[in-house]
Amino acid sequence: MDIHEACQQRIESLKHSLEAVERVNMELQQAMVELELAAGTDRLTGAWNRRRFEEAAAMEISLARRRKGPVSLMMFDLDHFKEVNDIHGHATGDVVLVETARIVREQLRASDALVRWGGEEFIVLTPSTRLDGALSLAEKSRFAIASHPFPKVGQVTVSIGVAEFAAGMDLEAWIHCADEALYQAKSEGRNRVFAGQDQERIAETPSLLEIVWEDAYCCGEPTI
Repeated sequence: MDIHEACQQRIESLKHSLEAVERVNMELQQAMVELELAAGTDRLTGAWNRRRFEEAAAMEISLARRRKGPVSLMMFDLDHFKEVNDIHGHATGDVVLVETARIVREQLRASDALVRWGGEEFIVLTPSTRLDGALSLAEKSRFAIASHPFPKVGQVTVSIGVAEFAAGMDLEAWIHCADEALYQAKSEGRNRVFAGQDQERIAETPSLLEIVWEDAYCCGEPTI
């Protein structure tokens, strides 16, 4: 074998090695993406978990404070879910949770996020949405669940509390406002949608059009 042939073989061997390294690198990147997704996702329902929600909600709060734009959330809980587990078993209860998450997800926009808050309790984060819009989405979701026949169980209903983020709130206060509204929905008979009691002023705010000022709009024109 002359020097030329030996060099050609060496080049081919290096090419194959490089291709193998690139394949391993792509597989590693895919595994990292899947791991990151799993770390922020509830394994049963595929909804976001608390950690991922808290990170996203913190960003939405920061954006709302800076741009004065709306953002709302709805908290819902399956009514009498303990009875489902007690009568039909936890496996059936898990099926109900998965199906409920699927139904709600079908009502949401691409920008909305479904969160498994814990047990049978969920949160929906709705960016760029005022209270009235979130209430409409909540009612749409409530009706879709109540109208759906669940195998073995029959009808399943949810109670929903809705709150729009307001100045002076932090994430804990915002969630507490929605949670109080959820408690009111439960106490008023379940299968209902309620807004937080301190949301009346927000609900009166016009929501047909909101213009948010940006520094980039400055052009020197006094009228603008």
